[in-house]
Amino acid sequence: MATLRVKNVPDDLHARLRKQARRYKTPLGNLVVVALEREIVQIELHERIAAKEPMEFKVSPSEILARERAQRDAIF
Repeated sequence: MATLRVKNVPDDLHARLRKQARRYKTPLGNLVVVALEREIVQIELHERIAAKEPMEFKVSPSEILARERAQRDAIF
């Protein structure tokens, strides 16, 4: 497993990270790894979405939503 050293972490951020690590009873390094993993997953998801071709719909999403709301309101 690789080692990552992070320099120049703002004091406030470091304090918040330590607080969360204590809250979850986990080492600070574990908390940082989980946070980095979540961030990378989010970035990769946005990249995959951005790379997709736009989709053409026969009915607009707003029209579908309006129909669903009307149907829901008719039930109640």
